[in-house]
Amino acid sequence: NVLETVLQLSHGAYRVPLCTSAKILGIAPRTIYNRLSLGKWPLVPIRDNGRVFFSAVDIAQLLAGLLSQRDVDRRPKLSAFALVRRG
Repeated sequence: NVLETVLQLSHGAYRVPLCTSAKILGIAPRTIYNRLSLGKWPLVPIRDNGRVFFSAVDIAQLLAGLLSQRDVDRRPKLSAFALVRRG
């Protein structure tokens, strides 16, 4: 179960700090901050005394969605750069 894995990685916390969330998702904390400021982050932040947290359930749903999408579409995508060079 993805939720059990997220809870295990967050040491049982249902409110996961941003840095721990970044480690679980495999991206840099600064990337999350940048996407939050641009309004392009899919998770709703929980703010408490200036710190940013995310729900463990939300992280698990995001991971489950990413994993299922990866299973559906296994072929590599061509970047815009590759398409321009090809043309």
